[in-house]
Amino acid sequence: MEYSASELQEMTTHQQEQIEQNQQLLLSREQRLKYLNQQQTTEENLRFKHIKHHLEQQEIKNFRLKTLQNQIKLQKTSNSTFGLFEEKIFSFDINRCLFFSLENEFEILKQIFLTKEHELTISSNKLDELTKQLDQLRKLKISTNNNQSQNKNQLEKLKQELMVKLFKFFFFF
Repeated sequence: MEYSASELQEMTTHQQEQIEQNQQLLLSREQRLKYLNQQQTTEENLRFKHIKHHLEQQEIKNFRLKTLQNQIKLQKTSNSTFGLFEEKIFSFDINRCLFFSLENEFEILKQIFLTKEHELTISSNKLDELTKQLDQLRKLKISTNNNQSQNKNQLEKLKQELMVKLFKFFFFF
């Protein structure tokens, strides 16, 4: 079966249109797939952060519970084996341990605060320096503009003098 040139041309045009449509469809599907992958990654990251936070909270609670259990065991042991005086000493030791624990946490927070304060000071100094540089640039621009206007005025005066001298020169000849 032989086709005429116009039929072949129509077939190729039709096939090219189909190819373009398929390419557009493929491109849109690829874009959709990228979008869905990004969404999934974002959701997984959020879920991971939530799980990590929850795990940290559980670890803190677990540590506190173990500390309380140990305190209770020590208190029971203290009550059963020691007298009233020993109980007070033990109670004092527990309070002292809690105090040192709080003191350590306070020191950590203090160090974080000092670090942030230092970063703020550095940022403030940088801001001051940049502000000074900006002011200097503004002054330089104003000075440059003034110099340019003075130079223009001098040039105009020189042009006028030249014109006068040329006029006189041509007028006398």
